[in-house]
Amino acid sequence: MISIQSLSENLLPNLYLKSATLNTKFSTVASTPKSNGYGSSQSAEQLNELKADENYSTSNVSLSIKFLRNLNLQSEILRLFDSGLAQNIEVYVHQIEDISTYQSVVQNPDKLVLTTIDPAPGVKTRKTTLAEVSSFTNLFYLNQNVGVQQSNSVRLPEQTLQDGTSLFEVVLDFNFEFDKDALFLGYVFVTAIKNVGAASPDPSEVFISKPSSEIAILNGKIQNTGALFTIAPHPAGSTPGQIKQLDSFGKPGDVWAGGVHYHEPSQRFMAGTEHDPNKTHPFLDYSIVPVRKIVDNRIKDKVEKNIINITKAIETLNSGFTRYKNSANYLDFDQYKTTPYVSDIYLSQDNSGNVNGAFSVDKLQILKKKSAFKFLFEKLQLITNPIISSDATDLLLNLSSLQKLSLYEKVSVGGNYSSGPETHLCTINQESENVEQFSTKVNYKGQPSTQPYDIDVIFMKDNFSIQEQSYTLNFAAGSLTINTGLGIEYFSFKRIQNGNNVGKRQYSVLVEYSDPTIEIVRGISGNISQVLNDLDNIISGNANVYNVELVSNDVIASVESLAEDPGLALYFYNPNYDYDEFKQYLKTLGTFDKNSYANDSIKKRNINENLSLLVQFLNNLKNTIDLSLSNIGSKTLKSLDGTAESNSYGTAVSKVSSKQTPAEPNISHKSKSSEIEIYNYGYDFTGYLKRVDRERPRQSVRDVFGDTVSGRDDNQYLTITTDDYKAISEYLFSLLINNNADTQNALQQPFSALGLGINTPNESAYSYLNTPVQFIRDCVELPSTVLDKNILFNSSKFPVEFSLQLLFYNIIKFKKQIFENHLSGLDSKGIAAGTYIQEEITSILTDFGFRVPSLVDVDYTKELPSVPTDDGKKSSSKKLDIIGIESPISPAFASKEVGLGIDAANYQYKVQIDNAEQSNLPASNFFLGSVLDRKLFEAISSFRLNTFDDSFTPWSEEGSDEYFSYHFPDNSGVIPPLQVLSLSINTKSAINSTNPFRNFLTSNQDYIRNGVINPFLLSIFWFKHQNIVRVEYLQGYENTTSQLVVKNEDGTLFTTENGSTNVEIKTRNLGKPIWKPINKDIIDNMSEGTKYLCRLSRYNYPYYVNKRLVSELNLPLLSNYFILEKPIRSFN
Repeated sequence: MISIQSLSENLLPNLYLKSATLNTKFSTVASTPKSNGYGSSQSAEQLNELKADENYSTSNVSLSIKFLRNLNLQSEILRLFDSGLAQNIEVYVHQIEDISTYQSVVQNPDKLVLTTIDPAPGVKTRKTTLAEVSSFTNLFYLNQNVGVQQSNSVRLPEQTLQDGTSLFEVVLDFNFEFDKDALFLGYVFVTAIKNVGAASPDPSEVFISKPSSEIAILNGKIQNTGALFTIAPHPAGSTPGQIKQLDSFGKPGDVWAGGVHYHEPSQRFMAGTEHDPNKTHPFLDYSIVPVRKIVDNRIKDKVEKNIINITKAIETLNSGFTRYKNSANYLDFDQYKTTPYVSDIYLSQDNSGNVNGAFSVDKLQILKKKSAFKFLFEKLQLITNPIISSDATDLLLNLSSLQKLSLYEKVSVGGNYSSGPETHLCTINQESENVEQFSTKVNYKGQPSTQPYDIDVIFMKDNFSIQEQSYTLNFAAGSLTINTGLGIEYFSFKRIQNGNNVGKRQYSVLVEYSDPTIEIVRGISGNISQVLNDLDNIISGNANVYNVELVSNDVIASVESLAEDPGLALYFYNPNYDYDEFKQYLKTLGTFDKNSYANDSIKKRNINENLSLLVQFLNNLKNTIDLSLSNIGSKTLKSLDGTAESNSYGTAVSKVSSKQTPAEPNISHKSKSSEIEIYNYGYDFTGYLKRVDRERPRQSVRDVFGDTVSGRDDNQYLTITTDDYKAISEYLFSLLINNNADTQNALQQPFSALGLGINTPNESAYSYLNTPVQFIRDCVELPSTVLDKNILFNSSKFPVEFSLQLLFYNIIKFKKQIFENHLSGLDSKGIAAGTYIQEEITSILTDFGFRVPSLVDVDYTKELPSVPTDDGKKSSSKKLDIIGIESPISPAFASKEVGLGIDAANYQYKVQIDNAEQSNLPASNFFLGSVLDRKLFEAISSFRLNTFDDSFTPWSEEGSDEYFSYHFPDNSGVIPPLQVLSLSINTKSAINSTNPFRNFLTSNQDYIRNGVINPFLLSIFWFKHQNIVRVEYLQGYENTTSQLVVKNEDGTLFTTENGSTNVEIKTRNLGKPIWKPINKDIIDNMSEGTKYLCRLSRYNYPYYVNKRLVSELNLPLLSNYFILEKPIRSFN
């Protein structure tokens, strides 16, 4: 009798998983007879149909048993069969659906458990014995060359290893059922020898081979990758004895198929199931490789259903999706026609009347709405795999190129646009999407031109962008960061006007893109054709027999390319299955192991079956795709809504010859019109940066800022560099601080304004602009018939302060349409400057309804009582004007204020009342100016600013909501401008003992003295502290968030990978731009070459800005849109 133990030592082979195939379980059911429409359904023939089981799937597990070709082993096996003990050698296969049970069995193998049928809940067992392999001895017929099927085993040809060892192999198949929604599926298999005749096997009489295990499904996903271990190079310094021991495991680089353990001290894998410190174990290197042993045919069944659903989707896009009850259907884009795909055209004018326009085009949304195969875009909303979603979105956008961009202009005639024609100014034809920027210059006929005098339009693409904002969606498969600017294209233009251009104009654009969905679907069809052609080329004369010499890769290259195509991923995406599994399934079907095909009959059979299945599947898919493509471009491109879908399926008779290839439909969209009214007057807050002779700013500007200032580029779309912008912001701030203070240090110095907390100037110094008096001639535009600035600022008759005040009065006159030009013929008049001032004031007061009498004999002053001086003596009396302001006004502007260094001797405001007749400033002017300025201030009782009162707060008694909603909407924003906060310093705050600002409350700043405004220098107060704009940049566009509920095919709610039944949809709305105040952090964090679109908006918060002054002095903003560009530094 043969010893059981000896059998275990010699005959117990290890088991290996050769393949595991998962299939949909089908059952035959009788279909309900249907009426033929003419009679009773009883006569209709009852048909049987296959129906997928709702609960279970099936699996087929193929195990491999390998034996050494050894004559002694043959003799033992023959004796085994002769003695009838073959039934004692058993094969156990356990299918486990619970991961905890699996881990327990694998980590703590118990031979009694492993040799028991269905040993635990969730475990199903299949068993066979060698006795059931009736032709087991055929394995040892040495001359057998082909496989012979025997019962549930297959005889395979022998395999010779590199060292000359010969192996025989038997493959055993086992079938199971398992839960179709199983999150885990694993197999454990073992061979055993035990005394089957015993009623209760003695554990000491049970011997098992080393258990093998494989995981097919983990966390609901097919396991298609694994670790390949290879013997690592010998460690440096190994002795000859150690090398000999190491070589007993194999040579460095050999694949290691035995046990593996992790060695903690070295933190590396080593050969052997466990570590023996008395033995030398080789280190193992590993790599992650594809595993093709697990084939999930259930994916094919789901995909084939999806092909049917895709066919339906071409006809109707709303299949399979729904919204909450009583909510609109998101996929019906007709409900969202009010959402623009082109933003407003942000229009501004320069001081020459030329129009600058900037706009954004939501290319992604246009393509979603108007492509031929819309369902591809709809699927983007539901993809929870971040890689697929990102790749598919990029693919759709990159495949679509701008074909045409047209600009239209309409001029208002008599205030009515309907009577005026719409002029097609120009069309840009974009040949290549690789061109990041283009400039087109056309003349008045819309023809290309290179002559400067003949240019009407200059177009720029990608001349600005929005700040990169993003939001993150988290999925079980990973996270997806979505850029809110994805799919937006940016354009700007300069419309050069010639001649009289005052009036209203409307501009609109038409954009046209190629349809990427057509390219994607056509590309899928082409890739499928390539696979079918490749398979046809490698097939031999016999059907389903392939020539291995013609196959170059393990996975056929065209199959690999098809599986990795992001367009295919998008086309086939369905929340009912994981596309990664489908991709691996395609690769598994297309795997061609040349060695196995030539030497392994089972694998050859499997490869043939897989390729046959692949051909059948791809032919089915290609027919579906080609049918959907058959009508594209075959009909006339006549459509009212500009959709490629309508273009391709239009009903008009085609004018294209049947012998010609019809043009493919493009996607077009025309924007709504945006309007601008062009003026020949206004405020230009950056006008002093204008370049002279298109090179650099005027000399007076360079004297202040240095030669490094480049000036604004208004040759195309108005552009200002961040360097220049920071320079003018810091200059304006420097006019608010003490003369000798360092600007950069002062920007960091904390201060406290009344009613507010502690802040630093840096917080808003770069967020607001005012009109600096030194460069006021470049910041104010008035018609030359109203005021000739060359006369006003160049005449020797007028010191700068006179010119400033005359400009101030002429703005008021122009607003009130008082067209008396007192400066006309100035050089021929021998009139003192003060007379001009009086004439301007008198004109305005008369318009206000004042009667201005002769003021020659009026005593405008009163005596002040004598007051003690510091030395105890009484001071001389001083004279005050009639409204309580001390006169004369103290001497000259500080040089830092105006930059001209005017001294007291030349400062014409310092006059003595008793010598008024000889002065350039008659005393009557001071009085008249005070009356006028009091009228301009309207409700105030004096010229003392209430912002100096300790009780001042910048909000009403109801609370601070109005302050925060104005300055910090959406919880973001900046503090008020420093131009007003510097007049509202909290003198009781200890922090303000070192605040950076001038002392406007208790010192003399000429136009403000001891907290009181000099009424005759109200112009400086207006231009410096009231005429303020906030600078904002286009951060992005608002998103509308919707919750989409996805249905399964059976009508139940689909649960996403992160466990939610809702899919969040964000829809971008270019009709709702997000403008945010620019600040130092934004500017400093801009990368080189970044360009932001900025706008100016008037600052008119009523607690800081006098609304009557704004009403009387407000003018349109010129150049109120510009591009802020961070230059690219060049280093040699």
